[in-house]
Amino acid sequence: MVLRRFSVSNFMSFPGKAELTLGLTKREASQGWSVSAPLKSDKKEYSTATGIFGANASGKTNILKALRFMTWFAEAPLESISPKDPIMSFGWFRNDQPSEYELEYYSEDNSIMRYYLKANKKVILEESLTRLDLKGKVRSKGTLFKRSWNPKTEKYVFGERNMGFEDVPAHLARPNASFLSLAQHLGVGTKKFMLPSIYSNVEPYGRVPTVNDFPVAQGFFLEPKNVQFWNQALEFLTEVDLGLSNVTLKKMNLNLPKGNMDASKSTQEFVNMIAYHKLKDGSEKALNFLQESNGTRAVFVHLALLLPVLAEGGIAIIDEIESELHPDLVEKILGLFNDPLTNPGKGQLIFTSHTPSLMNELGKAHIYLTEKIDNESDLWSLNDMNGVRVADNFAAKYRAGAYGGVPQL
Repeated sequence: MVLRRFSVSNFMSFPGKAELTLGLTKREASQGWSVSAPLKSDKKEYSTATGIFGANASGKTNILKALRFMTWFAEAPLESISPKDPIMSFGWFRNDQPSEYELEYYSEDNSIMRYYLKANKKVILEESLTRLDLKGKVRSKGTLFKRSWNPKTEKYVFGERNMGFEDVPAHLARPNASFLSLAQHLGVGTKKFMLPSIYSNVEPYGRVPTVNDFPVAQGFFLEPKNVQFWNQALEFLTEVDLGLSNVTLKKMNLNLPKGNMDASKSTQEFVNMIAYHKLKDGSEKALNFLQESNGTRAVFVHLALLLPVLAEGGIAIIDEIESELHPDLVEKILGLFNDPLTNPGKGQLIFTSHTPSLMNELGKAHIYLTEKIDNESDLWSLNDMNGVRVADNFAAKYRAGAYGGVPQL
C-alpha cells in the first residue's frame, strides 16, 4: 500500500483546507526518498519521508492528528463505538461546522482508492469509497459505496454500491460509525480495499510520551511473531553510539510474599529488560534498561513503530521525531526509509520536526511548512514556492525567514 495524498478541512487550527501530496516527478525522485508506484502505468514515484516544519503551535501536529483520526475512524471496530458516542472530529475552535477528510492510496490489489469523509460531532454527513483512474476520475463501477445524510428523514441515502458493499444492509449504517467499520464487522470481503496501516505516536490529544509507549514497545518485541523485528532492533541499538553491547528482553515471574492483596496469585509476571555495556578491559556491566538515557529509550520506542512499516509497508506518523535524540541519530533513523535494503516494504514516514538541518537531508519535494496567523494555520509545500532551487541550503534559508513558517519572537 502506498499513500498518494491526504487533505483535511476545518480541523483544529486549520479553518481551511490543508493538503499533503506525496507524488513525485522522476526528477524529484532522482534525489532519493521515493518508491515506485505499484501500478506500472503510473509514472510518478511517491515520497518515503515527508517532514513538516514550523513554529511551536503553528499546526504541525494537527495535520498528523487529522490523518491519525481519519484512518482510525474509518476502520475502528464497530463494538468499540457506542451508538451514543460523539464523533471525535474537532472543527476550528470546536465550531459546529463539518470537517472534511480525503485520502488517496494504493490498495492491497494495487487499485487507486479515494476515501472521503464529511462529519460533524454528531453525524457522518457524507462518506464514500471509490476506485480511480490515473487522472483521478472514478472508474466504471468504481463507486464501492456512497452515502449521504438526509436531515429531514434522519436517514441515509445510498448511491451506487459495488465489490461486495452491496451486501452490507443499508439500514444498519450508523450516524457515528463508518460504513467500512460496519462492513468489517459483518465479515464482508473488503480487506483488499482497506486503508494503509498506520503506526503512530500521535493520539487525538497529541504526542504520546516515550514513557507511555515504552511498555507498548516491549510488548510488541516480546510477541513470538516479531522475533525478526527484535533482532533488527538489537542490531540497530548496538550499532549506533549508545554504548550498548547487548540487550535482553524477557518475561519473568516474581514470587509474591504470603499475605499479598490478591490471595489467588502467588506470582506476578513482569518484563525484565537488561542493557549490557562493554568496558575497556573487556568486561561487561549490566543495567536495567529503564536506567538508560531518555534518548536510548526513545530509539527503542521509535524502532517498534518503524520496523514493521519498513518491512511490511504502511505509514509511520511520528510527532517531533527528534525529541530526546541527537540530530545525527535522527538522520540515521530517517535513512532507513531511503534505502531499498532497509525499506523492502516501501514504507512511508510522515513526521514533524523543529530541526531545520533535516531539511537538507530530505530535499524540497519532501518539505512542508506550517504557519499560524490570526489563529488560523496554513500548510504549504516548499516544492510549490517560486524561486526555491534544489541546490539551496534549505535549513539556512528557513532560519533566515526566506520561506516563512518561523516563530515571530
